[in-house]
Amino acid sequence: MNSDQHTWRKWASFLQHLGVIDLSISLLEIAGPLTMIAAQVVYFCQPLIRWLIPLENSQILAEMLDEPDATREFVRLLKEEYR
Repeated sequence: MNSDQHTWRKWASFLQHLGVIDLSISLLEIAGPLTMIAAQVVYFCQPLIRWLIPLENSQILAEMLDEPDATREFVRLLKEEYR
């Protein structure tokens, strides 16, 4: 498993712990191309959120949101393993 997938699983576990898996899936599915804008927000905010989210994790998040195929793959992971 590559490091991105490992990080995705950590996020999914965190979302499950918060009880927002279904909400996350819905938001990612309906957002469509807007996820690319969200990726730019994450890139821009990295210096501000580095105390909250390690740089590597925020970079992986931004890259996932920036790539529609990766976003769909993350949604698939949420649906198959955490729902």
